[in-house]
Amino acid sequence: MDYFVREYRDLDREELVSLLERGLHIERADDRLRSVYEANPAGPALVSVAEDKSSGKVIAAYAAFPFRLMAEGEALLVGQRGDLIVDKSFRGQGIFKALRPHMVARASEAGMAFTLSMPNPAAWAGHRSMGCTEVGALVTMLLPLDATRIARRYLPGNVLGSAASHIVGAVGGLFWREARFKDQGEYTCRPVSVFDERFDQLWQETSSLRAIMMIRDRAYLQWRWSILGRDQWALAVERGGRLAGYALVRRREDGMAEIKDFLTTQDEGAATSLIHTVAAQARAEGMAGVAFQSLEDCPYFAAFQRCGFRVLPRASGSALVLVPGAVEVMSPSWGQSSNWYLTAGDRE
Repeated sequence: MDYFVREYRDLDREELVSLLERGLHIERADDRLRSVYEANPAGPALVSVAEDKSSGKVIAAYAAFPFRLMAEGEALLVGQRGDLIVDKSFRGQGIFKALRPHMVARASEAGMAFTLSMPNPAAWAGHRSMGCTEVGALVTMLLPLDATRIARRYLPGNVLGSAASHIVGAVGGLFWREARFKDQGEYTCRPVSVFDERFDQLWQETSSLRAIMMIRDRAYLQWRWSILGRDQWALAVERGGRLAGYALVRRREDGMAEIKDFLTTQDEGAATSLIHTVAAQARAEGMAGVAFQSLEDCPYFAAFQRCGFRVLPRASGSALVLVPGAVEVMSPSWGQSSNWYLTAGDRE
């Protein structure tokens, strides 16, 4: 081989920034290193790199981003695999196959119970070769607000396009439906940009929603909020002055509003009120629709459907896969999607 794999060093920073900008088309990649790689409240990212023997340059990188997970009442450290980059001049040389075990071994040494990722179908074969456990598929729910823009953006030629076509046929034309529920006046939705101690209390109240969840305390939420960027908003729902849930939403470049994170107490009215308010704000801003992606068996799907969302066909899409790390024998429950609550935002 004309390269070797090793740990990332501070001296590699400039070359990693260049790889992120060229390989993943990330603008201001240095900001990403500071906010995502270094400022994570669960700890800094573990990065494995490949170095070209002749030039000494970093030609590839693969990262594991630490997260705190509550699994069956036990707090675990896990790693999210991501930001795989191989310089285009060195592709096809098996560099990913060399980086993968190095990064997974480092994650295990760091005490990560397992590493997880949500690859698209084209990458499933490679992940199966790692001895991974496939948990389940990520599904997307869509509330269309503008029929013309949805059709122009998604029809024809891709899965979401055919999904939009399916929705058009199913509902006989796209329309926005007002959410209606009892005691609407009991709930108040407010914008939020600072996550205070009330969000720690909310996490304590909701941590048993599913057996396995990312720990969503205020430190995690404030960090997530800081890295989502400018095109975002956050809403909190209160009942009787008491915090009952929140939603983090991003305005996508394609004109869609995407709910990146969503959490409420076991109060159907709070969930419905929050969804309704997100949809109303998206409509007021002229967005084409609202999307929410989660692991299948999401506890909020019924509430989203009551507000007019439709589940898109799952012809293809990402799936959650786990690779064992520091825990030698994974609990059987970890491989069952019904035990998880995971949103698209958790993989970013």
